[in-house]
Amino acid sequence: MAGFSYVATFFLFLTKLCIGQREVTVQKGPLFRAQGYPVSIGCKVTGHRGPSEQHFQWSIYLPSAPTQEVQIVSTKDADFSYAMYAQRVRNGEIYVERVQGNSVLLHISELQMKDAGEYECHTPNTDGKYYGSYSAKTKLIDFMLIPGPLYTERFAAGDVRFSKLGATTFTLSIERLQPSDQGQLFCEAVEWIQDPDETWTFITKKQTDQTTLRIQPADLKPTARSVVMSTKNKQQAVWEGEALILLCKVGGPESPLAVNWSHIPQDQTQPEFVAGMGQDGIVQLGASDGRASYHGNIRLEKVDWATFRMEITSTTLTDSGTYECRVSQRTRNKARDLSWTQKISVAIKSLESSLQVSLMSRQPQVKLANTFDLSCIVRAGYSDLKLPLTVTWQFQPAGAQDFYQLIRITHNGTIEWGDFLSQFQKKTKVSQSSFHSKLLIHDATEEETGVYRCKAEVYDRNSLHTNGPARASVISHPLKIAITLPESKLEVNSSSQVQEISINSNTDIECSIVSRSTGNLPLAIIWYFSPISTSASWLRILEMDQTNVVKYGDEFHTPRRKQKFHTEKVSQDLFQLHILNVEGSDQGKYHCAVEEWLLSTNGTWLKLGGKKSGLTELKLKPTGSKVHVSKVYRTENVTEQGEVTIHCSLESLGSSASLYSVMWYWNRENSGNKLLVHLRHDGLLEYGEEGLRGHLHCYRTSPADFVLQLRHVRMEDAGMYWCTVTEWQLHGHPSKWVNHASDESQRMVLTVLPSGT
Repeated sequence: MAGFSYVATFFLFLTKLCIGQREVTVQKGPLFRAQGYPVSIGCKVTGHRGPSEQHFQWSIYLPSAPTQEVQIVSTKDADFSYAMYAQRVRNGEIYVERVQGNSVLLHISELQMKDAGEYECHTPNTDGKYYGSYSAKTKLIDFMLIPGPLYTERFAAGDVRFSKLGATTFTLSIERLQPSDQGQLFCEAVEWIQDPDETWTFITKKQTDQTTLRIQPADLKPTARSVVMSTKNKQQAVWEGEALILLCKVGGPESPLAVNWSHIPQDQTQPEFVAGMGQDGIVQLGASDGRASYHGNIRLEKVDWATFRMEITSTTLTDSGTYECRVSQRTRNKARDLSWTQKISVAIKSLESSLQVSLMSRQPQVKLANTFDLSCIVRAGYSDLKLPLTVTWQFQPAGAQDFYQLIRITHNGTIEWGDFLSQFQKKTKVSQSSFHSKLLIHDATEEETGVYRCKAEVYDRNSLHTNGPARASVISHPLKIAITLPESKLEVNSSSQVQEISINSNTDIECSIVSRSTGNLPLAIIWYFSPISTSASWLRILEMDQTNVVKYGDEFHTPRRKQKFHTEKVSQDLFQLHILNVEGSDQGKYHCAVEEWLLSTNGTWLKLGGKKSGLTELKLKPTGSKVHVSKVYRTENVTEQGEVTIHCSLESLGSSASLYSVMWYWNRENSGNKLLVHLRHDGLLEYGEEGLRGHLHCYRTSPADFVLQLRHVRMEDAGMYWCTVTEWQLHGHPSKWVNHASDESQRMVLTVLPSGT
């Protein structure tokens, strides 16, 4: 076993090497070993190219021929060995153990004096070219253990052993003591130096202090012994999955002892054998009895002659109960063994039942584009929980039934993202420490609205080493996070005014922003108009949306009206509606509606708020000309598929130079006003819809009388009908026909009766 300590030292040294060009390193010598004992020599290659598994060839240069290579063994060539080593290689007395692809151990199970010399480890080239070192050497030194004449037989039987531990430490072991062994023991060390011609020269020698060895007959001071049981750190309660360490210390005179450990589970009286160690150091483990076997989970060792240590490396809840340590001593005549016992109670604490996970947030209501954080805090019923945690954050979107994994932070710091809602990866930051995991989400959007929860998994040391499953897991309560729109700070000038202008002139209607939300958010401006001549609801003139795209309303979607009305953004806080060549039909009330919009990170426009301005009333200065339409209320009944004529009459005519136009409208309950037909001042006839051309006709029967004729009346034609008559006069240079005044008739109610009534 001495060789393995050198192996451990060698590989600890090799870990310090860095990767560069190819370099072969062998265990640093000289190595001192005794005849008849085993030896292991390590070799490693680094910085190589080619396959990860390299080949190794071992040779020796004997002191009698220091320049002559003698081949011993190879991982590549079975016929590599020279004759003097071939038989020992075939018998397995000399062999190469591969530790890794780039490191091996040369084992010689029983050294012979002829094995002393300089050993060379060589690695064949796999690099394509030579670059670096391909072999390394170490010396193995000739010494032979020679027992004294009184101990020759006992040395050959193995009862007397002499071992070297390290460079300066030696041990002498004597088993099966005899009365003749009694006396004074001491060690004499002789120091030698090797001259350049490789001869050894004596320098000095020194003796240690003498130790008195007294041999007592075994059947003479078995006496009463004290046995004390304890747990490591004096803790009689440990976490499930943690190690349970029990110590059994014996008092009294020093002598060979054996120990047996038993376990009495909770709520049982029958003890179970766990493990034992005989006086010879041989360990026995308890057998499986339906539960997990103790094998592989129990470590039993002797700390000193009086102290025994048992460790259950990974406990379960069934390991709770009472443990008994029984120490026994054999008498000389072997008639019976003397024994002493002690017990201790141990509790295994459940991880599952003691874990608590809470989820907290400082702001469950989060404003859009803001940052919010969630904290997952793990607590245990006991304060001494110090186990690695894996935390998984889960998310259930609004309206969904299932939870999806957002992110998983393992106990060793590895981060695993879920494949749902990939935008989280771009805007999420996580931090984790003992018992606390924090999730920070930037630039919140409506997509983050939903329910969050966290799952904590606790690992014990055994499951960490074996990559086994978590020992316990628990899920927090769900926490709902709502992403809300930020509060709009938009304010629009609400004061009203009246503009009185001359006919055919131009004017501007203003829409002034008093205050806005932070961030200079884009605005949409919508202009509305309510004419004086009708009782129609507000008509949408045009809209300039938040992207500055202009759209006209249905009633203003003609080329003439597009030319007449247009909007302008004068400044960040001032918008104007320009009206060209104002005429009588433009008289009425105007106002603007302002909307504040926010562009979310996913490209969606969100409306934060909207405000309306005050009213601007537009009037024309009197021109001395007025239109008066008859206000007589009338009703008409007509049978389905029949024909009806509706009249619109002027009570007086204006100037002989005036022309007149008429517009007929229709309205029914729960529907808006509909333009049917427009007889222009120049005689052109325009229909509100092309499909009405064959269904109705508009004409003028006299200077003061306008007629709307409906043919093949349908049931859906029932409703209210009225007209608007406008006076037109030539005005300006060059002169053009301008709307001077207009008036609206009273409603006429048309009732359609089913045919055959």
